[in-house]
Amino acid sequence: MAATRFFRSLILGNQFIPNRTDFKRIMLTGYLAILCVVANLLYVVLASREGHANLSWLNVTFSVFSIIAIILLRLRYYTVAKFTLFLGAYLVIFIFCAIEPVGTAVSFFLILINLAATALFGINQWKYALSLTILGSILFIWVYIVGFHLVSPAFSEHYVMDNFIMNFFVFLVLAMLIVYFILELNHFAEKNLEKKETEAIVKNQELTKLNAELDRFVYSVSHDLRSPLASIAGLTYIGQHVENLEEAKQYFSMIDDRIKAQDFFIREIIDFYRNSRTGTQLERIPVRKQVEEIEREQAMNFGSIVCRIEIPEEFEVISDKIRLKSVMSNLMGNAIKYHDPAKSDRFIQVTAETSNTHWIIAVKDNGLGIGQGHLEKVFDMFYRASADSKGSGLGLFIARETVEKLGGKISVESALGKGSCFSVALPIQQPLHNLPE
Repeated sequence: MAATRFFRSLILGNQFIPNRTDFKRIMLTGYLAILCVVANLLYVVLASREGHANLSWLNVTFSVFSIIAIILLRLRYYTVAKFTLFLGAYLVIFIFCAIEPVGTAVSFFLILINLAATALFGINQWKYALSLTILGSILFIWVYIVGFHLVSPAFSEHYVMDNFIMNFFVFLVLAMLIVYFILELNHFAEKNLEKKETEAIVKNQELTKLNAELDRFVYSVSHDLRSPLASIAGLTYIGQHVENLEEAKQYFSMIDDRIKAQDFFIREIIDFYRNSRTGTQLERIPVRKQVEEIEREQAMNFGSIVCRIEIPEEFEVISDKIRLKSVMSNLMGNAIKYHDPAKSDRFIQVTAETSNTHWIIAVKDNGLGIGQGHLEKVFDMFYRASADSKGSGLGLFIARETVEKLGGKISVESALGKGSCFSVALPIQQPLHNLPE
């Protein structure tokens, strides 16, 4: 890791390149330039030892081209840096090919440079890659097949063999580096494609689900919004023809009840919209305090129902306060709505505990309960367990969607005549800095 950081700092400085493919190509350009400098220094030592120091100027020239390429990378002239490296390589290798014997195999570096050009420029800059490949192929044919020789000194068999071995290992290292880069880039592209395909499938499934829900939503909302209005219109018409004041008050009370029902339904729609459209705002929530606040807001609906809040004062969760309150209000409101009037000890019990991975908040009651055949469907949009159900069928659906938005799960255990227990499991968040107390 330390070596990787060193080379990255040497090649890029403090630059940040968001595109991973571009980053890889730029880093490979830098690695090749550094390897060229190191290899040319070794060639200088070999030439001096064999009495051919007069050829070292070629190695020095190639090293200068390589160093300039690294400087250009640091200055963000990425394409110019590649051309500088490749043109320097073609020039120097071509001259070496024209001077040294064929047995040194230096001409095969021209093929390697073509491969490197294809890897470094890629599809987006294919014209540059093609131009350099054509140039390299022409030079290779010229020196290896047609033949092009400058005036050259005599080379010993020992020098030819040493150069062949040196060229072979340099060629092998560079070829392995380029091939590894191409394979890694291809692997990354395949993985990225698989990821995109998976995301597309998931999105398509979500859109299919949303379209189905939207169809049901529009149909049910239009019906449930019109129903109270029709009732109000009918009660108003009857009330206009009533002369008895007490009877008129009854009709006004029924109208008021219908207005409240419609207002509650509209608020549920607003909760549904808010949950689907707004992001989560995490903060520390003292759960007991929030439940007590909900109890006070719904106090007039409790009647003789006892609310038992069995949550420690210090129990806190990190979540979205508005969303959590919406869920808890819904669950406690349902417990009140579906209490069992035949029981004398009616109660709602709210508890909270911590597992290894979740905060678990439960609302338990001894109300009417839910039949086993309905348990799997109670969280569906507009589902009502019976025709006599008092709710809109949106409440538990919104509760489930809200809990899932928070990354949690909601579940229910229930039996007819015995009551229900709804449990909300929220993932434990790591303590966050600067959260409001």
